[in-house]
Amino acid sequence: MARRKDGYLEKTITINGHRVHVYGHTEREIREKIDELYDEKYNGITNDITFRDYGEHWFEIALDGKTENTRISYRRALNHAIGFLGDLRVQDIKRSEIEKGLNEYNDKPNMKLKILMIIRMVFNTAVDDEICSYNPAANIRVNKGKKEIRDRLSHRETEAVKNAALDEQERLFVDVLYYTGLRKGEALALTRKSIGDGVVHVTEQRQWHSNGSPYTTTLKTFNSKRDVPIPVDLEKRLRNFAKKTDTIYLFDSMSTKHRFTHTWMKIQIAFVQAIDPEYVPRRSLRHMTNGEVPCRITPHVLRHNYCSLLHDKGVDVLVAQKLMGHSNVATTLSIYTHLDEEQKDKHFDEVRNIVSVM
Repeated sequence: MARRKDGYLEKTITINGHRVHVYGHTEREIREKIDELYDEKYNGITNDITFRDYGEHWFEIALDGKTENTRISYRRALNHAIGFLGDLRVQDIKRSEIEKGLNEYNDKPNMKLKILMIIRMVFNTAVDDEICSYNPAANIRVNKGKKEIRDRLSHRETEAVKNAALDEQERLFVDVLYYTGLRKGEALALTRKSIGDGVVHVTEQRQWHSNGSPYTTTLKTFNSKRDVPIPVDLEKRLRNFAKKTDTIYLFDSMSTKHRFTHTWMKIQIAFVQAIDPEYVPRRSLRHMTNGEVPCRITPHVLRHNYCSLLHDKGVDVLVAQKLMGHSNVATTLSIYTHLDEEQKDKHFDEVRNIVSVM
């Protein structure tokens, strides 16, 4: 929903595959007009409505007010569902038809799970609207894809992160991620005011619209607002860098999705070359894609590595939760527990070696 120059609010919705612009003085007025439009379209023809039309209706109603990233993610999954269910009437769709469509995604288990989730949500609303009597997707089960969790960097990767040949801004960004565990969007939202005495104040995050342009929004959760301690040297370098920038955000040159992707690939190449000085990219950076860089170090890997460092230093899990900005201590605890299991295996090996020489 956007405010026009003439003072009116404007919201764009999709009805029957067509974009419709709705105007009003207030959000309530716009919602009422949208309800009227949907009533005109769906009233009296619910028995004939297709999954495509009802899915579009559900998307505009259910995701109103959601963040841009959430809408993009749901939109993608809904489009896939429409691809194999779109022309079928909602009330006629059977479980077998859903399963047949989902089977096309057996090689992409995480996408398959997301599509199933969207189909369930659409049918839950359709049941409430009395378009169908039950949810045919309710009892369908799919296996989650195995997602590798990297809790820490290897010794060689740690040395690469610390010694890679980076320019001033790239080095600062990497060090912020490494020494604070901030999320990528939180680091991109840092300003001069974010630098405190021995801490960085995490108060907002930057995300991207579907066209890749940046926008600033609230943090992921209430607990994400926090102060994170930083080394004295890093604080000094951040302050010196801030004096030389004429933008609000310290890392504004990475603000768009394209610029960030380009910069992070450049950083990853530097990481690889710090480990293997003989490495030379096969193509110019402009023409490379993420998968072409043989490097698994991402901003989120650095975030998990920070949590691992807290664990190794004996930081209490509740303190770690606050520093990480996790909304639930169970999230932090799951990382700590996994690290404890790793150490247990290591201790078992040590005991085996001791016993073998007795």
